Amino acid sequence: MAQYHTEAVFRAHLEKYGCAVEFGTELVGLKQSDDYVEATIKKRVGDKEELETQSFRWVIGADGGRSTSRAGLPRGRCS
Repeated sequence: MAQYHTEAVFRAHLEKYGCAVEFGTELVGLKQSDDYVEATIKKRVGDKEELETQSFRWVIGADGGRSTSRAGLPRGRCS
């Protein structure tokens, strides 16, 4: 299956739950506790970059095997 098709299916499912993919963003830090995951995100707003930290119940690391999301988790906490 082509990458663009997989992304379209993924986005359609996210929209069903009120979620959307944000472009121009980059995960730069990740800290996991027992109850939540704290993510630091770099966003491009016009000509400027802004850092934003948010807490989530979970994070999906769909950015590859050597990704920031996987590198930020303790061993044994991701699959």
